[in-house]
Amino acid sequence: MGLDLSKLFRLDLGKPLGGRYKIIEQLGAGGFSQTFLADDLHLPGHPRCVVKQLKPQVSDTAILQTARRLFDTEAQVLYKLGNHDQIPHLFAHFEDNREFYLVLELVEGNALTQELFPGRPWPEASVVSLLQDVLVALAFVHQQNVIHRDIKPSNLIRRQRDAKIVLIDFGAVKQTTAQIANPDTGPTITISIGTQGYMPNEQLAGNPRFNSDIFALGMIAIQALTGIHPRDIHPDPHTGELDWHGYVKQINPDLVAILDRMVRYHFKDRYQTADEALGAISDLLAKHPDLAKIVETATRLHEAEAEAEAQTTEPETYQTITSLESNYIPETISSSSTGWGSSFSSGRRSRLWQLIAGVGTITVAAIATLPSIINTVSQSVAVPSTVPSTVLSSPCANAAIDPLLTQTPDYEYPNGTKYYGSLQNGLPSTGNVTMLFPNGNRYDGSLVNGKRTGCGTLSFANGRRYTGEFSDDKFSGQGIWTLENGDRYVGEFKDNRCHGEGTFIFADGTSKHGRWQDGSLIGENLSCDR
Repeated sequence: MGLDLSKLFRLDLGKPLGGRYKIIEQLGAGGFSQTFLADDLHLPGHPRCVVKQLKPQVSDTAILQTARRLFDTEAQVLYKLGNHDQIPHLFAHFEDNREFYLVLELVEGNALTQELFPGRPWPEASVVSLLQDVLVALAFVHQQNVIHRDIKPSNLIRRQRDAKIVLIDFGAVKQTTAQIANPDTGPTITISIGTQGYMPNEQLAGNPRFNSDIFALGMIAIQALTGIHPRDIHPDPHTGELDWHGYVKQINPDLVAILDRMVRYHFKDRYQTADEALGAISDLLAKHPDLAKIVETATRLHEAEAEAEAQTTEPETYQTITSLESNYIPETISSSSTGWGSSFSSGRRSRLWQLIAGVGTITVAAIATLPSIINTVSQSVAVPSTVPSTVLSSPCANAAIDPLLTQTPDYEYPNGTKYYGSLQNGLPSTGNVTMLFPNGNRYDGSLVNGKRTGCGTLSFANGRRYTGEFSDDKFSGQGIWTLENGDRYVGEFKDNRCHGEGTFIFADGTSKHGRWQDGSLIGENLSCDR
């Protein structure tokens, strides 16, 4: 059970916001703040939100008045910023017992830290797509006369529902918190807010500018391109500029020029606004239409994966069979310094967008232990006579698709997913392919225009497996769904669910046959995802 916020924070239940939020988990803690996942008990369905507690720990009345004014001012800034789709909404702010609280939108997704791995450089098209996405949001922030001050991978959340990047944890609130915590220094205190490796010299000195944010974003892009953390890339001793060119090969020189200008040592030499940097990216794509096409394709792939993931999210009474790459991973609460981008689960499986936001690696030894490519129905139990003849005669039931596995993949996604098969414009295309995902899942089968279509097998690291027909990245048609305990469903599928005529075969050889709808046998208390 969650903790009552009114008890944890001593809120007066008589106040409008007191007693409104029930704490579920602590997501993060810093020097002067804590962040919690909470339910809003005053709204229908008790939607999830994030509550951030700021603890100034002051006693003097005059100082508290100054703290209150600073807090209210910065809260108004956050209300305004939340009008942008890629910035969390601030739902409420309040004070209780000389402590201050922000109530924010929960963003389900993964931090960019889960996409950046040492030694795994991104394709330049993915980097350009990232720059476009973040610069659009950053341009809005700067237009509101606000400097983010702490652009870093953990503050960029790849939103689960549409794969867009969301900016979280604005440094303006951190500055306010620091001033509240050190009120004797007054509001003119010089405070250095940021993260080593992503923070330029002027910000380190306590004088951030709009293009300090551009510097930080440029460092993230270089980290993605090189696979090297910024703290391990050193400046040229003669020029003072970042010496990173030697870590990349065959990169578009115009992109190099853009990144160089984003991370110039002196702020006068950088792009002065996010709009200006965004314009440079637009000019790059206009000059190189082939790159523009690849960026557009990569963006569509990201969005399609996120959409497919969102479509498989069901109420807690039903767990979807699969979301292809990422289902059947443990339920997770991933903490960050603010918790604004945490994924969570309550009564249903949390689904993390995985195409370019996976975690972990696959070794050659681990590959050898993955499930075999094709297993037919008859391998372990007798097939009941009720199994539809259409399934047994399906072209995918006994399809022997040769794996294309070699030690060196033909393409590797930024998250470490290894792809073996044909490419078009440098991206996965059409033909028989093998895909190895960082979470241990594996796909062997047909790909059409970058999507699973035709016959194939999707093997999960936990022992589950689907062999059958795919359409547009989904289980669709005739197939066989095998659970880790030996139970199996043989029949028709639609949109990743058992749907149509089919038979559930228990490991002991008994079976139930009938019509299935949305994963359950009509008239029976039986799910094909037991």
